[in-house]
Amino acid sequence: MGAGTGDIKHALMDCYRSKNAQEAAQRRLNSHSQFLQSGVTLGWPGLIIMLVLALLPFINGWRRHDVPTQFFLLLFIVNAAVESVLEVQAGVVFFGLFLGLLVLQTRTSANVPMNPDPRHP
Repeated sequence: MGAGTGDIKHALMDCYRSKNAQEAAQRRLNSHSQFLQSGVTLGWPGLIIMLVLALLPFINGWRRHDVPTQFFLLLFIVNAAVESVLEVQAGVVFFGLFLGLLVLQTRTSANVPMNPDPRHP
């Protein structure tokens, strides 16, 4: 089920030592992949939640032809593949704030008619 949120560093250090990666163990490096980090921390459920968190809004943006949302999530997915972005507050705030703003912008623009009739207020 995963190492758990409090034991992830210990699990990674044990893995580094077993693989003789002394530099990584000394520097106490994380996994450098948010998907891998979530999978190790929370097991398969964590990995699945992370994939859904990244892919579901991207698919919705694709269906709605929402290019800014697609672009943002594509950047997030690429960045999360090579860095543990949600392990620091700056990454969580960045992801939450911009995804929230993009979803809000999409919903408010969906409620506005494309060609409003100027004769009716």
